[in-house]
Amino acid sequence: MFDSKEKMDQFYNLNKVHSNVSFSKEVGADGQLAYSDVLLSKTETGIESSTYRKNTHTGLYNKWESLSPLQYKKSIIQSLSHCFYEICSSYQLIHKEFRNIKSCFLSNGYPDWFIDKQIKIYLNKHYKNTPENKQEKTTDIRRIP
Repeated sequence: MFDSKEKMDQFYNLNKVHSNVSFSKEVGADGQLAYSDVLLSKTETGIESSTYRKNTHTGLYNKWESLSPLQYKKSIIQSLSHCFYEICSSYQLIHKEFRNIKSCFLSNGYPDWFIDKQIKIYLNKHYKNTPENKQEKTTDIRRIP
């Protein structure tokens, strides 16, 4: 990454600019590097990305029995579906994450049908918005009540 020791020293001197600024260097192990919620893995064909959870991740989300609005419960599943869909680099990894979502929310008391429905809603919205599935409207019909 650095051409010379001088450039590397300049990088580490950035930490001395302000006490609230802290730069660090992450070193990968076993051909993997975790960054934020993404795990980058070196494979024979290239690099693949999947989701990363720290060891402290408990899988505890809003319980089904909680008094929070139903829309919050829907949004949690759809938001996680969106994140995992965008992060994962292959359909096998995406499918694995959808199974993880299902297992996690089942353990939080969510009904099986509800989880499946929210994942299906997300996928339907996603695939309806792809360029090949968009149909241009030739007319705009507005109805006045």
